[in-house]
Amino acid sequence: MFAHRGGKPSLILALLLIPQALMAEPICDDLWFSRNFYFDRAGFCFSSVLGEEVFDNADCTTDVPALSIDEKAVIADIQAQEGHLGCSTHIQERRELEITLLPERRRLLDQPIRSEFESACVGFLGSELMLFSGRDETGEEIGTIEKGDTILLYHAVPNQKGTRDTFVSGVFRNQEMMPILGWTNFVLREEDCAQVAG
Repeated sequence: MFAHRGGKPSLILALLLIPQALMAEPICDDLWFSRNFYFDRAGFCFSSVLGEEVFDNADCTTDVPALSIDEKAVIADIQAQEGHLGCSTHIQERRELEITLLPERRRLLDQPIRSEFESACVGFLGSELMLFSGRDETGEEIGTIEKGDTILLYHAVPNQKGTRDTFVSGVFRNQEMMPILGWTNFVLREEDCAQVAG
């Protein structure tokens, strides 16, 4: 569904601005990364080919990582989504993941959960909007959305406490993808966009 303020919907424009590579990106790769990010941060030593390549065991310390209650809850949410989608990442046969902005994802304190659904705010009408690495006050500023940007949203929020409940999955500026993503406490509304896709 596409909505346009002040005129007719522009389906072609919206589709051109949402990169097809992102739309086709494997959801299961994204979920696998988010889930294993927490294990890596807790010092887990990966034994799979993919785990060793993506996370590098150089600083690993254990096969039984200590996870917080919140981390366990997020991991359970991710596993539920993986089960729902029938994910199989073939961790012994692969050496890399198909994830756009992976270096930026590594900077996050809290990982989002990839959703089956995608939406975009084409032509953000608001004022400058800061994005952060985490959902609470410990997260540092890692990006900024500017007026006119196209904002991609295709991640869900984990069921845990946090003051920032929107995850911006990607940003296009002047039709160029920026290395920007992160958490914000601003809830995007239809009136904040020249056009809404999704």
